[in-house]
Amino acid sequence: MAIFTPVDLEELTRFVHLVTGEKVVSCRGIEAGSVNSNYAVKLPSRELFLRLYEEQEFDGALRETKLVATLAERGVPTPAPLAAPDGALVGVLSSKPAALFPWRPGPSSCQAAVTLARAEAVGRALAQVHRAGHGLTL
Repeated sequence: MAIFTPVDLEELTRFVHLVTGEKVVSCRGIEAGSVNSNYAVKLPSRELFLRLYEEQEFDGALRETKLVATLAERGVPTPAPLAAPDGALVGVLSSKPAALFPWRPGPSSCQAAVTLARAEAVGRALAQVHRAGHGLTL
């Protein structure tokens, strides 16, 4: 996989500071995923996940972040997107819609790492997503 859109460190620092009030210590591309450019962004107090939406326009990225935020509010164990002080969940970075999320440590899993126990856990998580999303309109 690849980083489709590189980010300028100065522009990234402004974007992150707007949302968190913190300065970027470092940023590294995550060589995983198939559609978006993803980055690990280190701040003095924590690490964040940055997603640049490659195939979605701003409105699509906003729908996705609102969905994730709502699922998190309804108890799905997913990190909710971070909101800017004005409540915005999506901004623009490198001319692409972008969102920040709290970093969640853990391994990336490829197909070779799938076990019966992991598949069952994913099935339970998907059922939880479906229950939490029941009746949801965005």
